[in-house]
Amino acid sequence: MTDEQIKFATTKNKHIIALASAGAGKTFSLVHFINDKIQDGVKPDEIISFSFTRKAANELKERVNKFFEKDKKKKYEFPYISTIHSFCWNELIKPFYQDIGYTNIPTIIHEIPEEFMEQEFKTHGKKKEKTVFNKQFLNSISKDLQREDFKEPETVRLLQYLVGHNLVMFDLMIHLANFVLDDEDSRPKVIKAIGSIKYVITDEAQDLNPAQYRFTKLLNQTFSTDNYTVNLVKVGDFKQSIYGFRGSDPKIINTFVEEFNPTVEIMSYNFRSAPEIVALAN
Repeated sequence: MTDEQIKFATTKNKHIIALASAGAGKTFSLVHFINDKIQDGVKPDEIISFSFTRKAANELKERVNKFFEKDKKKKYEFPYISTIHSFCWNELIKPFYQDIGYTNIPTIIHEIPEEFMEQEFKTHGKKKEKTVFNKQFLNSISKDLQREDFKEPETVRLLQYLVGHNLVMFDLMIHLANFVLDDEDSRPKVIKAIGSIKYVITDEAQDLNPAQYRFTKLLNQTFSTDNYTVNLVKVGDFKQSIYGFRGSDPKIINTFVEEFNPTVEIMSYNFRSAPEIVALAN
């Protein structure tokens, strides 16, 4: 491990922003960060770690599990290493669907139902051509869902329709999870179901959109107690944001720094490329 990786992995009881360049060994460093906390007495189920893709989440979980297989005396399980949407679905939406307003566990869909679109066009289409109306409607919904709190009446009507038909869209999962965590009646049940949380890690934090960033803040607010604060750990690189089409904004890293005053760690060494390539890129 480099000195930078060691410094990141052994930082304790603080909010952290780790700025890591491409090829800097982020996954390797996260494995050692988690190990350091386990050695300090943090339990595996007190660590939440988010990735944005199943591939990245599975890779981290596999490497963490492989690392801890060396300890033959204990069996370690890390239930909360997952994608952010998987956590929202499995830990907040399915268990607390009634708190949201569903009568049954909803069915996941990936597109707005045609029936709803037909209703919207008949009621709100006025004299617009249908394809034009649909395009404008979908653009409005898409932009609204990336906000911290959606506010467009179209989005509200869509949510009402989906809940009424026991449906949930992938893009709405973060907002529904935020609703559960923000609800005073639901919050104690969430804490009882999940237990204590000490760390919330977000890999590729530059790809967070405002709704997702609010979700991590709500986890901090929900699980912090008078005795300890849930530490938020963001790992990312301004230059690697790839989810702009979903509303991600690298400036959220700056917002995190302003709001939480985290320790800033740098991982600059590139293990992946030859020095000449790194120098050219810089």
